[in-house]
Amino acid sequence: DEFMTKYPHMLSGGQRQRVVLARALILKPKMIIADEPVSMLDVSIRAEILELMDALREKLHISFLYITHDLATARYFGQKIAILHLGKIAEVGPIDDVLFSPKQEYTKALIDAISDPNPDNLTRERKIQSNL
Repeated sequence: DEFMTKYPHMLSGGQRQRVVLARALILKPKMIIADEPVSMLDVSIRAEILELMDALREKLHISFLYITHDLATARYFGQKIAILHLGKIAEVGPIDDVLFSPKQEYTKALIDAISDPNPDNLTRERKIQSNL
């Protein structure tokens, strides 16, 4: 009720995402495409939105196509993952299999680029060979 009199710019990022989900749910979809739904949110709000989406998935039996560049949130929310390279699927499978035992060089390079906090490795170069 409090949202009825507010303009979008008056809402927080988390509130806006909840409104977007509510609008989508009105149509009783079987699937929701969520393109970077938490990328601009604070970490604590990200977790809240992902938990809400997960609860909706379980309670309403909705599928989500979760599009993100953030492999950490993908792992937190997802069950299956597809890694895209140059607009094509480079690797697909159960999320832990792909992230912990990648088979494609591109997937390995993608994971290496984000998972090593050692500053000595920031300048390392890795050539990506694509078989696409």
